[in-house]
Amino acid sequence: MPPAAAETLHASCVALDGRGLLILGPSGSGKSALALQLMAHGARLVADDRCLLHARDGKLVATCPPRLSGLIEARGIGILRADPLAEAEVVLAVDLGHSEPDRLPATNLRTSRYRA
Repeated sequence: MPPAAAETLHASCVALDGRGLLILGPSGSGKSALALQLMAHGARLVADDRCLLHARDGKLVATCPPRLSGLIEARGIGILRADPLAEAEVVLAVDLGHSEPDRLPATNLRTSRYRA
């Protein structure tokens, strides 16, 4: 059970080898779809739709609200069951709510050691 100081986010989380990826974004942005794709490649479900985050020993840890544990929504199919991982240290986050209109932003070209 997470500590009382846990923050609830509208997010999904999957983990590979105990390292968690927090997937953020507005409703319909593809959080669950990305989580399902990663699960097809070996990631484990931590949480879908709502994710509890708390700090422990200087690390960010993700867990799932008990009522949602092991459940993930596949758009157009319904709710699926998965063998969930109880928690994972969040080591990476992706926000599907931000788009990058340029294929290679100008700042990346200037700072890259590989120039076209």
